Amino acid sequence: MARQADGNPPFRDDEYLFRCLMRAWVRDDGSVEPEAIKLPECSVDRSNCTTKEASLKRHGDRYVAVAGLLFGELPGDYGETGYSCWVVHCPENGNESHSEIRTLRNSDQTCHKPKSSVTKEMIRRRLASALRVLFEGEKAEPPDQWS
Repeated sequence: MARQADGNPPFRDDEYLFRCLMRAWVRDDGSVEPEAIKLPECSVDRSNCTTKEASLKRHGDRYVAVAGLLFGELPGDYGETGYSCWVVHCPENGNESHSEIRTLRNSDQTCHKPKSSVTKEMIRRRLASALRVLFEGEKAEPPDQWS
């Protein structure tokens, strides 16, 4: 199970975390490019506080799809990297569902962006591989304009 800060309500293993995606981040097979993962904090929306459709609408026209992963499937530890996953529910004005997947340095338990490009890529790939496109919006541009 992933690390988490005290959230209200507490995260559940069967709760989805939604990440809105730009077209360039969506692969043809429904998987997600690692570039969609921002470090050290990656914004997500909690499914128990919003819907996929509302999340996409709130994020604007640049975003064309919503990917999701179950909280219970987040990696708690990134193995030999020395980093862990920590999820925090941090509502924003106009978005009660806003949360962040944070990269926590194990040695001092602080949110930290890894200095090594190899470590950053490993963490991004691991999180991206857990995401799957759940919803594509109606405003998606035709394929010839996606380049």
